[in-house]
Amino acid sequence: MENDFLLIDEPTNHLDMHARECVKEYLCGKKGFILVSHDRDILDACIDHVLVLNRKTIEVQSRVTQYERRMEREIQEKEGLLQDIEQPVSLKLMPLSYHKERLISCRELSVRYEGAESDTLKNLTFELMHGERVFLHGENGCGKSTLLKIIVGALKPDAGTILWNGKAVDGTFLSEHVGYVPQENPLFEDLTVKDNLELWYANDKARLQKDLEDGWLFYFGMHKIYKKPVKKLSGGMKKRLSICCALAGDPDVLVMDEPGAALDLMAKNEILRLIKDFTRKGKSVIITSHEMSEITFCDSLYGIRDGCTVTLDKEINGFELTEWIQG
Repeated sequence: MENDFLLIDEPTNHLDMHARECVKEYLCGKKGFILVSHDRDILDACIDHVLVLNRKTIEVQSRVTQYERRMEREIQEKEGLLQDIEQPVSLKLMPLSYHKERLISCRELSVRYEGAESDTLKNLTFELMHGERVFLHGENGCGKSTLLKIIVGALKPDAGTILWNGKAVDGTFLSEHVGYVPQENPLFEDLTVKDNLELWYANDKARLQKDLEDGWLFYFGMHKIYKKPVKKLSGGMKKRLSICCALAGDPDVLVMDEPGAALDLMAKNEILRLIKDFTRKGKSVIITSHEMSEITFCDSLYGIRDGCTVTLDKEINGFELTEWIQG
């Protein structure tokens, strides 16, 4: 395929940092291609022009930065509209008061899947502070998603303890206090957006209507697609809906497994603003990510390697992070 003209659709989705560098190196050596991507790092490194497909127009721009600036302006306009609607305060996320700064503490967690020759997690220790933004990073298959499933109560570890505000808790407690946005689509495809939201809101129609008017549902545009079947939504809109479902129970902690994958630049920025406002309300967020634009947004950065966590410098650059992954 040396002389072929390549058409490439989202090549870096869910890839770890090392694999992204391999894709970047390959594309930089090609003479011509059309690339569909929302990965800012690979766009900056590999492209000459951006073809922006709007609803009614097509724009040709020299680099992705100009496009991001325009998206930023649109987000600010949306936030201004939201602020006008909400009085006297912004989004209705009321934080709980905790007696200790440390909210979640995982001690000596170990997990080995059936048939595996070694532990996926091995005596892992992890902490989440009140109001903190924590990012987890590591190569594909290192155990990030496994740790998240334990924290949200979906998986019981083979060994270890989880403390919530200093007290040992089980999976049932965690599932009631933690919102979860998995990599996989958790939605009912044959139902409408309305039907999915009503299930997650446990038929609390008054609160659902309130959020549609001036809450996260409004912010993510659910009122515009309320009656559409989920199977007719784009991947980005499904991700937005998944996030809204996770927020339906007004959780104290929001856990997101690669939330920016396959989303456009505007949607990625919306998620970062969601994280900022969510933690500003005193709540906490745990995210797995391979995207530097998300990683640099964190308060704390943990790397997972050989089943254990390592505290990394949050100012680490992409090259250093790749070197760390490779050991």
